Amino acid sequence: MNLRDPHTFKVISEFITIDKLGVYLQNKLIPNSDGLSFKLLDGGYAVDRDQVYYIPTNFYIVLKGADKETFEIVTSGFVSYAKDKNQVYCNEHSIERADPSSFRILDSLNGYSKDKNHVYHHYAIMKDTDVNSFQLLKYDLAKDNKSIFYRGLPVKEIDYESFKVIEGNSGYDGEDKNNYYRSGGGTHDDGSLGIWSKEKEKWLKREF
Repeated sequence: MNLRDPHTFKVISEFITIDKLGVYLQNKLIPNSDGLSFKLLDGGYAVDRDQVYYIPTNFYIVLKGADKETFEIVTSGFVSYAKDKNQVYCNEHSIERADPSSFRILDSLNGYSKDKNHVYHHYAIMKDTDVNSFQLLKYDLAKDNKSIFYRGLPVKEIDYESFKVIEGNSGYDGEDKNNYYRSGGGTHDDGSLGIWSKEKEKWLKREF
């Protein structure tokens, strides 16, 4: 059991307490933590004298290489973003090769963002994607000048030239000359893109 200093003991959140000896998560001392300088930020992030943390609930991750002096929250929520002078973070992950100075969020809920060089889905680069023409469509659908994307991946079944978004409450999110499409999988439990063949009138399944 960790000894506690009653004079500096303080409750920070449901899971976090501090004293002059350090920061405690569920009464377990976080190694190399500094309780007196500890500050809980938005989005599950926190900083102390020497370290930057991601502590969304009852677990923590030290963000290795994070620069405490320039660390700032970009947005907080179910998916949170932060950045410093060197890196951009999506929750606990460092976004691959992201440029902090030009980084911007397109859709935090569905995890789309971009900078001057790349488009990202959550913390991964969307490969073979054109930054300048990339745009969001509906829900988790997006497109650039050559492909339609669902959850960050190109959907090979979609005919690009004839694809269009369906507005309203038709039950579908988009269609092309061959199929209707519904995000979230429709009847598919694995969350894949539901595809309704106009010709065969049956559900097909998009495999990633």
